[in-house]
Amino acid sequence: MSLRSSALLLALVGCAASDEGAPVASDYRFDADDAASLEDAESLAWDAVESGDKVLAGVSSFTTMRVGVDSVGMAHVRLQQDVDGIPVFGGEAIIHLDAAGAYVGVTDDMVRDLDVDTAPLYTAEEALEIALDTYGQGNGLKHDATTSIVVVRVGDVDHLAYKVRIPDLDRDQIAIPVYFVDAHDGSIVQSFDDAKHVSLSDADKATYDMAGSTRYSRAALGDSSDSELDTSHNAIGSTLAYYAAAHGRDSFNGTGGKVLVYGHYSRNLVNAYWDGTRISVGDGDGVNSDYLGVLDVMAHEFSHGVTEYEANLTYSNESGALNEATSDIFASAVEAYVDGGVTADTWDIGEDCWLASSALRYMDAPSLDGSSRDHYSARYSGTSDNGGVHWNSGIANHFFYLLAAGGQHHTASYRTGTVVTGLGIDVAADIWYLALSSYMTSSTNFAGAATATLSACSALGYDATTCQSVTGAWAEVGVTGSGGGGGGGGTTECSLTCTDGTLYTGTLAAGTSEIQPGGTYFYTATGATGTLCGPSGTDFDLYQYFSTRTSAFKKVASSTSSTSSETTSYASAGNHYFKVTAYSGSGAYQLCIK
Repeated sequence: MSLRSSALLLALVGCAASDEGAPVASDYRFDADDAASLEDAESLAWDAVESGDKVLAGVSSFTTMRVGVDSVGMAHVRLQQDVDGIPVFGGEAIIHLDAAGAYVGVTDDMVRDLDVDTAPLYTAEEALEIALDTYGQGNGLKHDATTSIVVVRVGDVDHLAYKVRIPDLDRDQIAIPVYFVDAHDGSIVQSFDDAKHVSLSDADKATYDMAGSTRYSRAALGDSSDSELDTSHNAIGSTLAYYAAAHGRDSFNGTGGKVLVYGHYSRNLVNAYWDGTRISVGDGDGVNSDYLGVLDVMAHEFSHGVTEYEANLTYSNESGALNEATSDIFASAVEAYVDGGVTADTWDIGEDCWLASSALRYMDAPSLDGSSRDHYSARYSGTSDNGGVHWNSGIANHFFYLLAAGGQHHTASYRTGTVVTGLGIDVAADIWYLALSSYMTSSTNFAGAATATLSACSALGYDATTCQSVTGAWAEVGVTGSGGGGGGGGTTECSLTCTDGTLYTGTLAAGTSEIQPGGTYFYTATGATGTLCGPSGTDFDLYQYFSTRTSAFKKVASSTSSTSSETTSYASAGNHYFKVTAYSGSGAYQLCIK
């Protein structure tokens, strides 16, 4: 049973819902500005969790992180898993409710069946010293470091660990190492660099001049007579205007946070950084780049802040590649917004400052930069670049390009034979933004991103034909099969024999539900049985509801195996209906009711 507790933060982001749905709309109407409405959403989400069979399985407890309402009126409740009150790193779920309060699905990234001793043998101070010694920069950074205790699964082993974050900002090649120090034996069990920045060199070379100042305390207010600082300032203004107009968002944190930009950072620095507080911009070296504070680079860095306040995608491996891709995606969207539409430069990143080639990255053909991967089969799987956060971002970048512009993979050998219908950059960006803010968690991987974007497409009200572009674009970059949706699903449709019953069909995006028959109930004097057949490789579930009246329906049976073949039955005279849920994966299903 879960520990029902709450650390509720109100934000215009997304919300959650209850598993107790009725076939007709309830009286719930969510309001992002009404605390009572958000509390209703949270309560419905908890009801859904505690009455369901899946989210709680193998999980001891969790708390509410955040509740909000998205642009289509859905609520999304983010839950943080914990063990004995200690948060589980990457252990999150999002419960999704429609605008009427009905449960429609879950984004489930909980860590199952943890086995860990939560009594530390090392102190936080000792863990900090171990991390500083490992980093090798001495105790001068000690006063800025932060330490928190978490439970983390590394491979197949669960650890009680101190997460130590060490900002090392007063130097040219900025770094924010994060170490997970085992609280029982003092070993480093995992680490990554949390400095989110544009990768402005090849994998093996970059040029730096260490002669300039890197002390923020020496910064003075800039003047518009400095054309480069003025360019950065205006670029941030355009980025703020885009997010407000396109997504109703007020700054990187959603609540009007002041954007701090520090230009001319050091001398000859070929880089730009978001460090969690501010953006630092180098002047370039005149060989690889000029001053880096141009529109798309600034939008890229700003968008790291948006990601941090939404899904907070961990900056390593596949989630880190999605973090980087998110910044490129919104950089392209901001540039199209400023230019009044897509131009020849929209899909190039850094073309206005990069000298070593025509652009730093190419979303329409990522591998042409010599380091980016743009098909999942070719992804980098080593430990460099935080597990390929820059190199593998090309996979999601090319997905977004295909979703917006349409077509096929730029490399003929990767093509599936299907031509993706482009939805336009505005629709594509809307889908990615809703996926980021309401359906992705800190540990979302490429398969999870496919599921999240398909769920977002459906939630925005687009029909199955339109959302097929989402599926097709992910298939072109090798993340899903050509016939299925995100999260591993739906390449083979089922065939169900329904003797002496009525056969119903439907199509579901991952994380969504549908009531049968036809969104209403039916009466039977002998009871009812439902047999579900969904797409192969997916996890579809079946719930049965009953009432002796035409209201106050209760769930009386459920079948929630890890497959898409489910059966429920309830032998009582009265009104019945069935709810089919695509827990993971997507596609067409058949339901026999008799």
